[in-house]
Amino acid sequence: NLGRATSPSGRGDVAVTEVLMEQCVVTGSIQGVVCHGKLSDGSSYQSVDYFSDTQIGKLVDKRKYIFEGSSQDEEQDEEMEWWIKTKFLNGKYLVSSSKGYSVSNSIVSRRKS
Repeated sequence: NLGRATSPSGRGDVAVTEVLMEQCVVTGSIQGVVCHGKLSDGSSYQSVDYFSDTQIGKLVDKRKYIFEGSSQDEEQDEEMEWWIKTKFLNGKYLVSSSKGYSVSNSIVSRRKS
């Protein structure tokens, strides 16, 4: 993780996201939303259409997901609430948790049923 580095915003030197919306020119309704960018570790990503997955924006049910990593120790991790931020094209999810201004991110995968 390249972390905060010297960025005054605290988002690091490499993290960036671009959100792209597809809008109907006749009705003005939003028909699709995707994003792409770089995570703080420098890896590139692209999301699925936000309208295609009902889990985006919801609280993580830890029984249904496997965490690949976390900046918190296991005891603190059990107490943290994680929110699904986006779903990547590879099927994994970016999740986030925060306490005050301290934000942690992790990647999760759905457990096989």
